[in-house]
Amino acid sequence: MLEKFARYPLTFGPSYIQPLERLSAYLGNAVRLYAKREDCNSGLAFGGNKLRSVSWSSNHTRMVAATAAKIGMKCRLVQEDWVPLEDAV
Repeated sequence: MLEKFARYPLTFGPSYIQPLERLSAYLGNAVRLYAKREDCNSGLAFGGNKLRSVSWSSNHTRMVAATAAKIGMKCRLVQEDWVPLEDAV
């Protein structure tokens, strides 16, 4: 069903791959470990892997609102249930 919709480019491109030097060293450098930095790939509401799903469809409200703003659409969100969040900041 989604084939009839064009995909909108929302990310900057391929995700940055960051070497985890200290963790690799801690493991004796027997392996080289890397982290895929999806959080640095969009500039939208600290999105990452969730933004990839928004390029087709998603219910991640924060990302939907940021995406709508980026492409010039109005957006109304109705959040029916909130997960408790204790912000350390």
